[in-house]
Amino acid sequence: MSQLTLALDADISTRHLSCLETGRAQPSREMLLRLAEALEIPLRERNTLLQAAGHAPLYRQTSLDAPEMEAACQAVDLLLQQQEPYPAIVIDRYWNTLRMNSGTRHFLGRFPICDSVKPHNGVRFVFHPKGLRPFIENWESAAARIIQRVHREAVANPSDETMKCFLEELLSYPAVPSPLAGAGS
Repeated sequence: MSQLTLALDADISTRHLSCLETGRAQPSREMLLRLAEALEIPLRERNTLLQAAGHAPLYRQTSLDAPEMEAACQAVDLLLQQQEPYPAIVIDRYWNTLRMNSGTRHFLGRFPICDSVKPHNGVRFVFHPKGLRPFIENWESAAARIIQRVHREAVANPSDETMKCFLEELLSYPAVPSPLAGAGS
């Protein structure tokens, strides 16, 4: 993104952006948030950005199991039930299964390895040699795309050690394509 495009998207002057970029000016909390919005930085990473600049984090992360999320959980459970008999799942940003319907349980029950992989994780199920991998006709192509996606997530969220470890874990499975294989496809 050019400096001009960012300045226009953030509704600031290119001169002020240049001063921020070179360190001649220090961004306020509001300016950081404006730039983060223009750059479409995820909320979790905006907290990291704010903390790096000496500001308190602004966005909180609430577990789906927290008491204040009860109404949301009920809505999610209703949506999962509405998908029956078809499999439906709720996942977190690391593809760990948070909730599933009976269709998903029935499907995964056909693959004994799925019970031993903890936490339940769709990507791990795909990559594990005794999981879904042998049943995926275009496994190499699918695996390459998944690795590229996880790699992009790790690069886009540099402070996320869990994502980096997840990528390393996936790359440690046998015959897994490089994250850059087929990057142009």
